[in-house]
Amino acid sequence: MNSVLVNAANTTVAFTRPNQAQQESKNLMTASHKYCLAIAVLALLPASRADAAVLVTVTESGGDVLFNGSGTLNVTDLELLFTPLFPNEAGIQLGFTTPTFSSGGNVNVYRGATGGNPAIVGPAPFGRPDFLSADASSGDAVGMNVIFGAGPPAPGLEVPIGYISEEALAFSMTFTGETTASLGITPGVHTWTWGSGANADSLSFLVVPEPASLALLALGGLLLARRRRRDQGDPDSRASRYRSPSSPSAG
Repeated sequence: MNSVLVNAANTTVAFTRPNQAQQESKNLMTASHKYCLAIAVLALLPASRADAAVLVTVTESGGDVLFNGSGTLNVTDLELLFTPLFPNEAGIQLGFTTPTFSSGGNVNVYRGATGGNPAIVGPAPFGRPDFLSADASSGDAVGMNVIFGAGPPAPGLEVPIGYISEEALAFSMTFTGETTASLGITPGVHTWTWGSGANADSLSFLVVPEPASLALLALGGLLLARRRRRDQGDPDSRASRYRSPSSPSAG
């Protein structure tokens, strides 16, 4: 119930109770915080690679952790290394020396650092070191593997079998009853990069602790606007990025 004050002119003025005013102020500050978070995260993304990439958002919702990825990838500067005989299990191992994840399914594995092309450069570990299976997954088969050889372990990009550069990708994973804290995932932006020039590309994890909904909406809108500006400015630039699925290497 509102408090009421009657002034000398017998004019009734209603005042909001202090706790209600504080709640309204808190809501406004929360919305402002979410918007600022979106702008800050966008600024952290590599500007030259944000217009052609896959972005994986990691958020908490209803007592679960959701991974939602979408975008396109350019594998022109990568070499097709091998195709696993069996489908991958969906899950994450983000605290490994070379962070890995997979949305599950049958994939081709690509690597860099061949034929003069740059290697895939990954982020520092940002999660628990043990493998954690997803409780549910759907969509395209996308992931980051780890390749062991003569040198130190290196990232390997996983894409659907027969994938052609710039085809749209979308996938999701759910970890039931978890939080970003229980998964040991460090909030922020964690990015893998590869290629050079027109073939430079990236895959980024955006780990946003709650509250996140408004921040993600704002970020998604800004990224979409950037991509539209890129496409409108150079409508023919995408054509040169396609390669035949039968060619294992374009380097």
